[in-house]
Amino acid sequence: MKKTTLFLSILFFVGSLSAQSKNEFTPNLKLLQTWENAGQTSKQHKQPYIAVYRKDGKTLIYLASDHNSGKTLDMVDYIYKKYAPEIAVVEFERTGRKLKEKCSWNEFEYSAGIASDKNIPVVLADLSYEDKVKVVLTKNSNAYKAMQAEWMIKNAISYKKQFGKNSNAEKEVHNFKIFNHNPELGKMMNTEEFKSWFKKEFDKDFDKVELNTVFKKGWSAPKSTGTIFNKLSEDEDFYGRDPFMLKNIAAALNRYDIVYAAFGEGHYRSHRKVLEDMLGKPTYIWGLKEYKDRDNCIGFKIKEEILVRPEDIGL
Repeated sequence: MKKTTLFLSILFFVGSLSAQSKNEFTPNLKLLQTWENAGQTSKQHKQPYIAVYRKDGKTLIYLASDHNSGKTLDMVDYIYKKYAPEIAVVEFERTGRKLKEKCSWNEFEYSAGIASDKNIPVVLADLSYEDKVKVVLTKNSNAYKAMQAEWMIKNAISYKKQFGKNSNAEKEVHNFKIFNHNPELGKMMNTEEFKSWFKKEFDKDFDKVELNTVFKKGWSAPKSTGTIFNKLSEDEDFYGRDPFMLKNIAAALNRYDIVYAAFGEGHYRSHRKVLEDMLGKPTYIWGLKEYKDRDNCIGFKIKEEILVRPEDIGL
């Protein structure tokens, strides 16, 4: 009888360990911070940098990136060479915008390119535009006009940078309708409605204003003060994007031993307390001894793996 009891106790213990290991990494999203309140990781730090977490035979290498910089790409190379990750979890929309199958200076595309060359799966761990709209609408049911306007303004600014000339309201309304509008989310503004909305909010004529004189650095950064778009961005990140990113990181750790995650440095600051609660304190690599002079990059076709879906964060 005692042997039977002991045997059953061992089975229960082993079963408990197995159940724990299967659900070992779960992010406590109550510890998530907004970008505005997260503060600096270190008074001395300069982005990009790397945080390396180790726990129970698992390794997370988190690249806190400086977007589209050569130093960030050098850190990507360093991570693949030193740590040989088994999966890459990157800040890129899960649907919509496509990864370029050619040379790119974007660190997330670059990371995916190297992963594809090594036959390593890639997780696109950011929400789609439509996902982001849904997140914002759960907090502000009247925000769809502002979300449309933000996309149109960003697209017009990008057009000016690329082609050296101004776009106009009619063109941007047309672009939004083709690429992003979903009637289930709300009513689409026509050209006159968009111009009227813009005039009311910024006291400018969209077709005549130089947008870079109105929308300066940080105009859509995630914070509670500033333009109408700052708060929308804060809600996108805090209630949608950051939980989705963290759940993808945890899911990857539950399936692989060596996980590489690449997100903007601002996201890392928001994620830091959640990661430390889940994995303990990291070691930091604040910079590399040498950086390359870059004149080339690589093309690729990715091997995508889906670990978390929008439904898993309530969308």
